[in-house]
Amino acid sequence: RVMSGGIQTVLRNDRVCVVRLDLGPYGTNAYVVSCAVTRASVLIDAPGEIDVLLSALKGTFPQLILMTHSHFDHVGALAQLRAHLEIPVAAHPMDAAGLPVPVDRFLEDGDRIGFGMVEFVALHTPGHTPGSLCFFMEGLLISGDTLFPGGPGRTGTPQDFQEIQESIRRKILVLPDDVRIFPGHGEGTILSRERPLIESFTSRRQAPGLCGDVLWENP
Repeated sequence: RVMSGGIQTVLRNDRVCVVRLDLGPYGTNAYVVSCAVTRASVLIDAPGEIDVLLSALKGTFPQLILMTHSHFDHVGALAQLRAHLEIPVAAHPMDAAGLPVPVDRFLEDGDRIGFGMVEFVALHTPGHTPGSLCFFMEGLLISGDTLFPGGPGRTGTPQDFQEIQESIRRKILVLPDDVRIFPGHGEGTILSRERPLIESFTSRRQAPGLCGDVLWENP
């Protein structure tokens, strides 16, 4: 799930613009999401390469840094960026201790994050980490390392794997089919493409002890 591709506008409409940045040695995605009307923006994750992040934020009015989770490959530029921009950092309480800066705003499941004339809803999706978050607004989901094209995020134990499946079932599969999914590494997908794979996988008997990097098409 590692790729390179620099900066790419992955969605633009009359409400929002979503720019994806592929940064750092692990091909980690950061996203700049801005209101099309006011240019207010949020940054989702801060993997590294602060100059590239600041360049992508140019022409917008950054309001908040949203963290999907606390893994090192998502936080490399966070301290420097927070100090430079002087804007709050928001994360789930269960991942806060793993971040290199204090959290200014704790996000719980269902919390709304407004910027300009749009807003995200925070979805708590534990499994990859205890405090993993996805961010949803009509038509798009920033899924962090919870869901990728073809499989869930990496899990460390069978219990974590069960938990990430439950998070996907309860929080993501209830969303409309046309939701575009932008993950923490690599290219995006659409829920209508992932749903049948997930449902087929979860309907089959799973090998005991299954965890790690799993694909929905595993036998």
